[in-house]
Amino acid sequence: MKHVRLERYLCDATRGLPPKKRVAVMRELRGNLEQHVLDRMVAGMAQARALEEILDDFGAPKLVSRGMWGVHMKPRWTKAIVGVGLVTALSLPMLVAASSVAVLPRTSLDTYSWIGLDSVFRTLNWTDANLSLEGRNLKITKSSSKLYLTTYTKLEFADSSIKNKLGERYVQADTLIQMLSNYRDSAVTFDQSINTKFRINNQTLDFSNLGFEVDFRNAISVEVSRYLFDYVKQFLSNKEIANFSTIEPGSGYQHYVKGNAEPNHPYLAIWTGLEQWDRKDVNSKKATIRFGVLQSDVNGDFKFETAYREVHFTPNWASLNRMKNNEILLVKMTGCINPDWKKSLQEGRGLIDPSSVLKIPVSIGHKTL
Repeated sequence: MKHVRLERYLCDATRGLPPKKRVAVMRELRGNLEQHVLDRMVAGMAQARALEEILDDFGAPKLVSRGMWGVHMKPRWTKAIVGVGLVTALSLPMLVAASSVAVLPRTSLDTYSWIGLDSVFRTLNWTDANLSLEGRNLKITKSSSKLYLTTYTKLEFADSSIKNKLGERYVQADTLIQMLSNYRDSAVTFDQSINTKFRINNQTLDFSNLGFEVDFRNAISVEVSRYLFDYVKQFLSNKEIANFSTIEPGSGYQHYVKGNAEPNHPYLAIWTGLEQWDRKDVNSKKATIRFGVLQSDVNGDFKFETAYREVHFTPNWASLNRMKNNEILLVKMTGCINPDWKKSLQEGRGLIDPSSVLKIPVSIGHKTL
């Protein structure tokens, strides 16, 4: 790895050592620095940015130089004391990295980002939380509470549900959201659905400064829909709802909607209608409720893409009974992800504000290239 600042740093940090010692120490220090850079690159950070942060964390090269001189040139009886201080200083970047949430960026083979669950536990100071894989069962617990528990049909599915890298255990983003939605000691809130900041008590899981996109929209809408299903169903004349799922916006038309919404706030999009389940049978239509998350921008407007040129926003809950494919109801979310926390809201279980249906005129989309 060749970098002007790195080379200058290595020269300054080893200044004053005898030539042979200097070459050996420079090689050792270079390897240490490059390993820290690689660790951050694995977590998705660009090489240049990772190197700049590591060098900043290691401290001024003159201070490192003094430490190196002390270790290699002072009498033997003092080396142990100086060495302890130097090891502490050189360990700083690893400690800094461990204090934030570790994330593996998405690849072409992955549907979700992978979150370092051990780093989540450390950040939240959940010393009693545990992740375990027992046969086909993936378990996440805290004290005696089950935060997440699932059983896989095949053992290979269970084995692939956890990734181990650099001493960190990674799980998919939707597993993290399911865990947080089952936390009952306090409210878990989120500010937006992409590169989210989750707040739990006085702790924050911050995904906003990773340098790449972590999309929680699908995972959040799945969890919210699971708890809002019965609430939404009461507004429908057909109580026999066959399925619920997340809204798949589709592609084809870009929409820019002036919504007069609360700036930088998540809104829940709800669609109900009949879907053909069997392509060969036109009569195989079943009632479905679908949910998605739209995020307003700094001006309270929305930007999204769908397969429809026209998107209509229904004005009230009663409209759910007669929806078409290109119609949605948009309702303000509370920003809370764990339902029934202290039973703060009877309606919507504290996840939405049912009275805040956003009334927007029809949107005519622009054809995407």
